[in-house]
Amino acid sequence: MKNIIFTVALLIIFSCGNKKVENEKVSEVKSEKITFTKDQIALAGIETGVLELKPVSAKIMCKGRVEAMPESRAKISVPMSGYISKILVHNGSLVAKGQAILVLQHPDYIELQKKYLQAKSKFEFLEKDYHRQKSLADQNAGTGKIFEKTKSDYEELKIEISALKLQLKMLNINSENLTSENIKSEITVFSPLTGNVNEVWITLGQFVKPEDVMFEIVGNFNYQIELQVFERDINRIFVGQKVVFDCSMPESSDIVNEATIESVGNYVDEITKTFKVQAKPKSCNQKMRQGLFVNAEININEQNIHVLPEFAVLNDGKNDFVFLAQPGGLFEKHIVNVGIRESTYIEILDSELIGKQIVVKGANYIIGELNKE
Repeated sequence: MKNIIFTVALLIIFSCGNKKVENEKVSEVKSEKITFTKDQIALAGIETGVLELKPVSAKIMCKGRVEAMPESRAKISVPMSGYISKILVHNGSLVAKGQAILVLQHPDYIELQKKYLQAKSKFEFLEKDYHRQKSLADQNAGTGKIFEKTKSDYEELKIEISALKLQLKMLNINSENLTSENIKSEITVFSPLTGNVNEVWITLGQFVKPEDVMFEIVGNFNYQIELQVFERDINRIFVGQKVVFDCSMPESSDIVNEATIESVGNYVDEITKTFKVQAKPKSCNQKMRQGLFVNAEININEQNIHVLPEFAVLNDGKNDFVFLAQPGGLFEKHIVNVGIRESTYIEILDSELIGKQIVVKGANYIIGELNKE
């Protein structure tokens, strides 16, 4: 008898425990769903609707900088070491392509010119001897070994003269006009492009080597705009889209510039969470400068998007959500992904919600009642 009573007691305990678990599950479900009567729905002014298609031409706001095109930036060094004897420009100077910017001197410049003139003189004699020996060989009147030796010396000296010509050309010395009377101890460095001297890293008398950078020159009127676009917007950016931007300088802030996107970066900066987007200005005004900050608007081509009224989409601090309307007055919380936000509507990116009944008015009342549960 005692065993029977104990068994019944255990069944009652387990039964109560299972009932408690079931109640907890019902409570959990209720936190996402709620049911109203028809009178409650009417009194609260709850209305439902479906996702609407809306044509939009959106704008993405972003910031960026003016950057000179790679082919419009030059770092100047020398092909052969030397001492700086003259600096003909300073930081900020406007220079033209081919303008002299620096003069260097070194005994090696003299030695190179001397070596070229000596090789050239020797070549003139050797060339005559080569043709003479070739003529004899053609008539079987000469020694084959002598001709072969002359030919080898001739070809070797010809190669040496070609190499010396190229070295002189790199030093801006015209080998065609070089004679023993006009050998130079100095060489002149010329600007490879038109622009402004951005940096000067040298002083008079300094000894510089080929690996030393002496100047940086940034070309004028050939810039690109490097924009920073947040990762949430990058999928809306394409090559060919139009950009409107203005520079941050007070004297140029009233000038509206247009550009076209030429490339879209494929990796995100882990610090700024942005992608790099390059745009080419339609024209570059004189007030644009390397490194200037810009404010820009990227015009997205007109497209049809699915939207809801702004009050239909709520946020719980973590996610955006809406309420789906089910038969029998049941309303269910549903997390959504949103896109464009405007003052009267919000884009919904979830295609599975197309055609479903969604609360478009009275969502705040529903969440208020749901939180009382």
